[in-house]
Amino acid sequence: AHVSVPRLPASRSRENYLKALLQLGSESAVSVTVLARHLRISAPSVTNMLARLADEKLVVLGARGAARLSNAGEQAALQVLRRHRLLETFLVNVLDLDWSEVHDDAEELEHHVSERVLDALDRFMGHPTEDPHGHPIPDRQGRLARRALAPLAALPAGSAAEVREVRGGDDRARM
Repeated sequence: AHVSVPRLPASRSRENYLKALLQLGSESAVSVTVLARHLRISAPSVTNMLARLADEKLVVLGARGAARLSNAGEQAALQVLRRHRLLETFLVNVLDLDWSEVHDDAEELEHHVSERVLDALDRFMGHPTEDPHGHPIPDRQGRLARRALAPLAALPAGSAAEVREVRGGDDRARM
């Protein structure tokens, strides 16, 4: 059964804020400064958008304007993240693009793909659970598998390990 998350009118900016808040503050509020740096925009612009998102009940504002996602905001952010990661997977697995170069393409496409097309891509690819970088893809209900992973640097010299997730570059703050 498909759980429908109400989708507000498409707004690339709104979606980028929600996704950034999910990535930066999964457990705590994110400061205006940190969010502005991550999104590469001015702090006053961030403050204005956070006020709008609070009016829409997608974020909860705390001390000094720091924000965290509301339950509705988290579900909306997980749907954006799902679109992004499914698109990265499609670009790599179906179109044979280099996994290290698909982030920007998926970033562009994620704001324009319909739910119908996204569901068709997901079905066509056999419902993948991880993107090409090893990040879990949220399911249709917005559930995100959590995994206990250790950074390679934390392993003792000479240890054997399987690389499950790659972070870095454009992927700097991704879950």
